[in-house]
Formats: sequence, C-alpha cells, structure tokens
Amino acid sequence: MTDVRMPKAIEIQKADPRARRRAAVVLAAGVVVGALLILGLGHYRDALQEWLVSASEPRADRIKLALGVLAILMAVPLYGVAVYLWRFGGAVTGAQRFPPPGCAVVRDTPILVGPDALRRGRTFRAFAVVLVVAATVMAVALWRVAIALPGQGA
Repeated sequence: MTDVRMPKAIEIQKADPRARRRAAVVLAAGVVVGALLILGLGHYRDALQEWLVSASEPRADRIKLALGVLAILMAVPLYGVAVYLWRFGGAVTGAQRFPPPGCAVVRDTPILVGPDALRRGRTFRAFAVVLVVAATVMAVALWRVAIALPGQGA
C-alpha cells in the first residue's frame, strides 16, 4: 500500500561529495567559533559584570548598550538565514523543481517537480517570514526592556 500523502519523486539527485565536505567544514568551523565565544565570554565574564555595575558612570547607559549589542548579535544571524531561505524558496518556486537546478546536495535527494516543488518552495519562504518575525519580536522586546530602564544613576 502506498502513502498518498508522500510527494512523488521523478528521479534521485545524487549527493555531491564536495558539498558534503564543505558542509562538514562549515559545521566544524561553527562549532569552533561557538566554543571560542563561550570560552571568551566565560573568561571575560567577571570584567564585563564589573563594567556593567561599576559606579563610575551611569549604569543604565551601559546596560542599554549591552542589551542593544545582544539584540544585534541575536537578530542578525536570523535575518541572514531568513534571506537565504527566501532566496532558496524563490529558486525552488521559480524552477518548480526541488532541489533547484545547480543546487548541490549532501545526500541522495528525491527530485520533486510541479505542485510538490511549489509547496516546498513556499514552505521555505514561510519559514523565512517566521524567522524575520521572531528576530524582530526579540529585538523589539530587548529594546523595550532597555528603554524601561531608568535614564540616569541606576
């Protein structure tokens, strides 16, 4: 018995070994950068905390700055991924083929065409919109927390 909900693939696009290696290198680099950021923040945590609460200048300004930097550091990667997904979804819907022509895949992938590919492309674009909304809500929430802080001598 076949599952009628599964899209029908006309053929299989074979995995590209170079794309696989590139994905492994990008993943490893991301892990290394993330680990270095965590170690760096851990190493400088006490100095950062001392700077935030020191009485030498208005504390609220430093906390607002820290919240602004945090909002940027958290939102920019989400916006970047959203742009990528929007463009990729556009390539899928434009070609009415998933994966789109010229796209290397890291594993053998069934090729979808027609309505199934359009649905997949629209899903990518919908997820891009969700990421933009999430990043914007997060940035606005941090901004609202920052403006709620007292202005001087907190």
